[in-house]
Amino acid sequence: MPFEPNWMHCLIGSALSFVFAFTAHHWVCRRRFNRRNPHGVEIFRSYGHQWRARSAEQSVGCLAALAFFFALALILAAAGDYLSKHS
Repeated sequence: MPFEPNWMHCLIGSALSFVFAFTAHHWVCRRRFNRRNPHGVEIFRSYGHQWRARSAEQSVGCLAALAFFFALALILAAAGDYLSKHS
């Protein structure tokens, strides 16, 4: 018998995806904030450090956005599954 996800599995998956998206977004924002000096300018050790840091942060930000939209899609799937079984 193959595994068939139900609406509860979708809600759990969406909650985990939301947690990942929020944590990743918070991590990126915290890193950017901690790099700023009292005048509001970001400080980097070198140009290479700036390039690597911003590239990594953009990649994590894209993954966070994808996780957020995946969570929304799972919530819609859960709602559709719940309504189809309980109406």
